[in-house]
Amino acid sequence: MNSWKKFFRLGVVHYAAFPEAQGVSWIRSFCHILGDEDYEAVEISTNFDPSLAPAIASLIRATGLRLVLSGGVIFFREGWDLSSVDPGIRQRAIVRVREIIESAGLLGADAILIFSGPDVQEEMRPQAMDALRASLKTLSEYGHRHLGGHAPQLHVEIFDRDLTIRRLLGPSGESARLIRSAREEGAVVGITVDLSHIHQQGETPENTLSELGETLVHVHLSNCVVDDSRGPMYGDKHPPFGWAGSRVGRAEFRGFLETLDRSGFFGRSFRGERPLVSLEVKPPPGTDPYLILAQAKADFLAAWEAFAR
Repeated sequence: MNSWKKFFRLGVVHYAAFPEAQGVSWIRSFCHILGDEDYEAVEISTNFDPSLAPAIASLIRATGLRLVLSGGVIFFREGWDLSSVDPGIRQRAIVRVREIIESAGLLGADAILIFSGPDVQEEMRPQAMDALRASLKTLSEYGHRHLGGHAPQLHVEIFDRDLTIRRLLGPSGESARLIRSAREEGAVVGITVDLSHIHQQGETPENTLSELGETLVHVHLSNCVVDDSRGPMYGDKHPPFGWAGSRVGRAEFRGFLETLDRSGFFGRSFRGERPLVSLEVKPPPGTDPYLILAQAKADFLAAWEAFAR
């Protein structure tokens, strides 16, 4: 099989690879990704210095990379809840995501990453799902009104319900049904699935990709520790691949690529473009983020070579 570039765009989740706590220059690390010819996409959070916006937009235009703009940590930090049954809480979240849509237009991002709110009691889930579907429709309509055909697609990332993050959208079957329903109402929306979240949710890649089907538009390649709750990288910490006690090493990496291929994901398109596959790895405390990202890319290359034989 030929290079992955025939099938998808490989990207990097910038805010995971270069967290603020590591003290790495934001623009330097951003340019490091843009300067690597193997990367054709980058995902950034909205919490960058606003004065950098013109430079970011210029660099994206010059390189032709696809840009995904994420609510990221701000979604959790500020408690935004697009699935709240409280109209006031839900409206505040909608207003904040509208701001991300406007930023996406200025920066040249063609997708924004958003999340459902916290999980609720089982008897309240139908109302919360209805609230989320209404939010997705409202936000999609807003993007179309303000940006027309250049409006970013909404990517909804699904998480676990019972481990550490505990969001409303977790089980793949329920998530796919919600997104299909939102699409029927006109929302331009799809699902981002994270390999580590599949394990955190207690599902298998085969089951998850089968359930998601055509709703899947973006994949995060990542790792997790879920079997030792006392470990420092337990939960949604995205350790390097092959980390002691983790779920994803090179063999599992290769297996996931095979599952993606069988699911038909590599043959799909996004507005006539190849789908997105992004590396998401966080440098453990005291490590060099550039070295951790380089190792993650090496793990991807080895997994791809084994898969493509």
